[in-house]
Amino acid sequence: MKNLKVTTHHLLLNELKNLSPSSIVDDDARFIDQDCIITSAGVSAGIDMSLYLVEKLFSHDLKVRTAAYIEYPIKEY
Repeated sequence: MKNLKVTTHHLLLNELKNLSPSSIVDDDARFIDQDCIITSAGVSAGIDMSLYLVEKLFSHDLKVRTAAYIEYPIKEY
């Protein structure tokens, strides 16, 4: 993850910074898309990231329908 902007669960941010000092760790992001890698900040952030990917790969409509199916409120980022 050299020179990539990344994130992770808030309890592991310092560990990520130590393990990958060349990474640009964003303490506040729920997820980050760097094209070659997507990182998220935990379980619910992973759901947000997954819905983002559904929209990116398929459509906004499918994202909305998927969120409704799993009864998850859509957050816009």
